[in-house]
Amino acid sequence: MILTLGRRGRRFAGGSIAVVLVAGCGSTEDTGGSGVETGSDQIVATTSIWADIVSGITCRGDLGIEVTSLIPPRSDPHGYEPSLQDRELLDDAALVVANGASLETGADALLDDLDGARVVEVVELPGLELRDATLSEDDHEEDDHGDIDPHLWLDPSLVAAAIGPIADRVIAATGADATAIDECVDAYRTELLTLDDEIADRMVAVPAARRVLVTNHDAYGYFADRYGLEVVGTVIPSTSTMAETNAADLEELAAVVEREAVPAIFVDSDQDTAEADELAATLDVEVVRLRTDSLGDDDATDTYVELMRTDADAVASALDG
Repeated sequence: MILTLGRRGRRFAGGSIAVVLVAGCGSTEDTGGSGVETGSDQIVATTSIWADIVSGITCRGDLGIEVTSLIPPRSDPHGYEPSLQDRELLDDAALVVANGASLETGADALLDDLDGARVVEVVELPGLELRDATLSEDDHEEDDHGDIDPHLWLDPSLVAAAIGPIADRVIAATGADATAIDECVDAYRTELLTLDDEIADRMVAVPAARRVLVTNHDAYGYFADRYGLEVVGTVIPSTSTMAETNAADLEELAAVVEREAVPAIFVDSDQDTAEADELAATLDVEVVRLRTDSLGDDDATDTYVELMRTDADAVASALDG
């Protein structure tokens, strides 16, 4: 199912693959690795979160730039597997915005086939202070996920720092009016920094002794660093959901939850949470479902800003008791 964002960022069911904002700046012709001319103003982002961020950069359709998500909302990008339709979508794009750090490992081969000038990897942008990844033994053996924690969007200040360089690439790829894009970027940056302040104010209200997180996988390091929390354990000992748990790690985590009086285990709504649910039931703690890696389909999670606001409120409420 394809979801389309209207001018205010709301989504309407349509017939295609994700978040689309439509159309009409000047175009530039380019070629992908397949040699196909794009002749397109379409921008493809690998995840629905980055598609929404890019649409914010481009004033959500007001400048006529189409932004599409390769991986649909409510999908785990760690487990993405490409289709032939996805290859065609990327080949036709003027610009592809990927998170990088092997968040979307399944797309790596498709991205490698494209002209590198048409691909922006957010983790490669200058000036971003990124965290080291948490790697399980399997990660080390397979070298699947790199050495950078990919979940940087969970710190809105990093997103605010990234949108200017992304906008420069949008202008170069689409021929969009630079002044208009700059105005969009300034307005969106203000929205992001306001969000950052709101979340900080919400977290300040949580007692210091309760600012501890246990999560399904190690996704919330950026969030914790930004807002004065501590991740004391994860069910899956990796920044990728594709890693596996083991009995010894779960036993150790149970001891941590009891010792730290952790009030809740935070899990992603789009991932298998059976082990987290079982652990929480055993320890009699709450399970709180967040939307971490992709947008949702309701007003509370269908844009990046609303998703962050909703998740932050859920975290603070659970920790506050």
